[in-house]
Amino acid sequence: MLRGVRLLLLLLLLLLLLLLLLLLLSSSSSPPRSCLQALRPAIQHAAPTLRSLAAFSEST
Repeated sequence: MLRGVRLLLLLLLLLLLLLLLLLLLSSSSSPPRSCLQALRPAIQHAAPTLRSLAAFSEST
């Protein structure tokens, strides 16, 4: 059970990093700062979910 939760957390983090990389590559003409500002709401939305998954995996 614990191993599955950690695997899920790792996959979510990898997916988020992959999405960030794809967006940075696709908007190479625009400055990276604006791309990061555009991504900030998505990262802030995903952060509580990742934190709760991490807390759950530590508690089990």
